[in-house]
Order: sequence, then structure tokens, then C-alpha cells
Amino acid sequence: MSRLTSLLAAVPLLAACSSNAILELELTLPAAPDPSEPLYAFVQMRTNTNFDTPWSGAVPFDGIPLQDVPSEHLISVVAEPGQYDDDLFVRVSFCHTPRCDGFGDDFAPERRLRIEHPFYELKRTRASWVIDAVPTETVETPDVIERCAVEGCREGTTRDFCRMSDGSHFCE
Repeated sequence: MSRLTSLLAAVPLLAACSSNAILELELTLPAAPDPSEPLYAFVQMRTNTNFDTPWSGAVPFDGIPLQDVPSEHLISVVAEPGQYDDDLFVRVSFCHTPRCDGFGDDFAPERRLRIEHPFYELKRTRASWVIDAVPTETVETPDVIERCAVEGCREGTTRDFCRMSDGSHFCE
């Protein structure tokens, strides 16, 4: 794996305040299918939405250039108080321009992810998503990270971050 890149994304793009919640998304991107042709992973995130409607609004950063080997990236997602109970929806479009606004990029293939309830007030959580290959077309069915797989608020090694007694997340 190559370098680790860190991005900060506010959802929606608002300044973070003192009572926020942060999700650290570890994103593993595939190698570029053809290293001689630039390709970018354009990452967008939203709460309180779905994949059936078009997403509007500017993204404040360029897409991540794909390398000749898989690469890992850390994206910090900051949520505001009204978003703590929402799922996080993530789109990664594979475009030929950094802002996914070039000729043909409106039909760029994408992968989708839904993270169930990743935000908890004043808590930092973590989730990982691996995209093994650049898709040739949009994968309509999103990958899902269930809320009990969202890491946080517990020490030690475990695969389940919810209490067995009542099913609540350790961050609740």
C-alpha cells in the first residue's frame, strides 16, 4: 500500500463546532487500471439522503489520483448535532478529471457505501472500506457497514461494538 492521505469532510460542508462527532473513514482505493491514463477517485458524502436522487453542491477538494498500486486514505468526517442519528452515504466516482467535471465524467462508474449510525456526540469513531477494483459501471447496490461494526468507545479487540445486553452501541 502506498502513502496515507488525510482529508477533512464536514457533512454537510459546515464549520465544525464544539459539540460535534467525528468518523475516521479508512478508504482503500484500487490501483489504476491503466497507469498511463489519469484516473481520480472523487469522494462525496452526505447524511439524510439516499442514492436515488442526484446530489448537488460543491465538494471542497479534488479527487484522489489512483496510483499504480492500491492506496490507503484517511478521511475525517465531521457531523453536526442534527446529524448524529443519520446514516452516512458515500459515493466514490472514478473520473478522468480531479473534480469529476470533464467530458464523460457525468457517466463515471461509481461505488457506493452506507454506514449505519456512525456519529455519536463528542465521540470519534472509525470504519474501513476497501474498493478492490475500479468498476466498469456504477454498482447500484451499496456496500453497508452496520452500526455495530462502526468502531469506537471500547478498548481491546472485538468485531462487535454493541452491547450484548441491549444492542446499544458502546458510544451511546
